[in-house]
Amino acid sequence: TEFMDANGNMNMMKTPCGTKNYLAPEFWKGQKYSYKCDIFAAGIILFTTYAGFPPFMEAQPNDWWWDKYSIALEKLARANELRKIIKQNEALGSDSAEHKEMDACLHDARKRMQLFWKAHSKKRKFEDEDFKDIALNLIHPKPENRMDIKQIIKHKWFTKGPFYNKDELKLYLTKRVKIVLQGRARKIRKLMQEQQSGRPKNTNTTKRALGDEKFGKVFCREITDDKELQIWDKLKDGLDKEYDYDYSLDTVKDGSLPNSTWQFMTKYSPGEVAVRLQNAAVKNGASVTVNPKDNIITIKVGFMQDIEMPDGEKIKKKETITFCAKQFFLYDAPKLEEKDTLLFRRDIFYLVSFKRLQGTFDVYNKMVSKFLKHEDLTEIVDFETMGVSMDSKDDNNDNDDQKDDK
Repeated sequence: TEFMDANGNMNMMKTPCGTKNYLAPEFWKGQKYSYKCDIFAAGIILFTTYAGFPPFMEAQPNDWWWDKYSIALEKLARANELRKIIKQNEALGSDSAEHKEMDACLHDARKRMQLFWKAHSKKRKFEDEDFKDIALNLIHPKPENRMDIKQIIKHKWFTKGPFYNKDELKLYLTKRVKIVLQGRARKIRKLMQEQQSGRPKNTNTTKRALGDEKFGKVFCREITDDKELQIWDKLKDGLDKEYDYDYSLDTVKDGSLPNSTWQFMTKYSPGEVAVRLQNAAVKNGASVTVNPKDNIITIKVGFMQDIEMPDGEKIKKKETITFCAKQFFLYDAPKLEEKDTLLFRRDIFYLVSFKRLQGTFDVYNKMVSKFLKHEDLTEIVDFETMGVSMDSKDDNNDNDDQKDDK
C-alpha cells in the first residue's frame, strides 16, 4: 500500500483488507489507517515467531487476551494523566480522589498485564524483558503510540545479537525449511508404513490399453493398479480429459524451491496428484476446484478448532480455510512429442507446493497436515528425493519439525 504521496504527505486509507488475525484495532473500528497498521501486523508476526503462537486471536474487545492487554494500557494512560494532575496541584494529598483513582488504575493495569503474560507463559517462558517491550510497543492499540521503523532499529532488543545479511539469511532459512520438510516427510513415511501394514496385497489383473485413442496419446506402460484405474477413469471423465496438465507446468528455477513450508516431492504426474487431492478433499469435507490449464488446485474447507481459554474453559471456533496446490518440474522439463503425456510415467521428478489463500496460518497448518495424512497422498511422496530414508533410524530429528510446526 502506498501511504505516502509524491510530495511525501501521509495518505490515510479506509478500504478494509487483510487477514483478520493481523488487523489493527483501527480496522475493526472503521477508522482511517496509516502505515502503522503494517507495524501492528509485523508485531503479531514477531510475537508469533518468538513464542510459537499469537498474542491474541483478534484485536477486538471480546478477545480475552486483547481485552487484558488493551485495557491495561488504557488504565496506565489514565494513571499518567492523574499523575500529572497531582504533580501540578500540591493540595492533592495521598487521600485525594485523584490519588485513589491513580492507585486503582495502576493496580488494575498491573493485574491485567500479569494475567496476559501468565496465560501465555503456560507454553513459552518470556524471560527477555527487551523482547516483551518491543513486542508490546509494536501492537499498541493506539497507532500514534506504535513504534516506527527508526525506533525499531534503535531498540535494545533489535540491536543485540548477530545480524544476517541477505545471503546468510537465505542460506539459514533454506536449511530450516529443509529440516521442516524432512521432519514432516518422516511422519508421513511412518503413517504410510502403518497404513500399508494392514492392507491386503493387490491381486487385480485388470489392464487398460496403453493409451487414449481419442487424443492419440500413448502411455509409457499398462495401467494395472486399482488406484491408477480409478484415477484414469476420473481424468477421462472430465478432470483433465484434454491433457492440459502436460503443457501447464513450470520448472523450479535455479534450484530454489517455492516460498512454502508445505511441499513434497513425487514422481506422480499432476493429473494423478489432482485426483488424489480431490479424494483427500472429499474425505475432509472440502470443496475443490481443479484448473489444469493454470496448474492450480484450489481447496476450501471449514475447520472447527478447540481453543483453550486461560481459565481452562474450551471454546469452539469455526474458520474457513482456502489454500491451493501447484505442481512444478523439479528439474528440466521433459520434451514431449504430440503423442506423449506425463500420465503414469515414473521417470520425472516433481515438486507439489501448497499456499495459503484465506484463513489463519495455524489452522492452515492443521488442515494441510490432515490432507497429507490421507493415504492417497502418503503413498506418492518420494522420500528418497527429499533425503528421508525408508528406515526409521533417522527419526531422531523429528523434534526440529515439531518446533517449526508451531
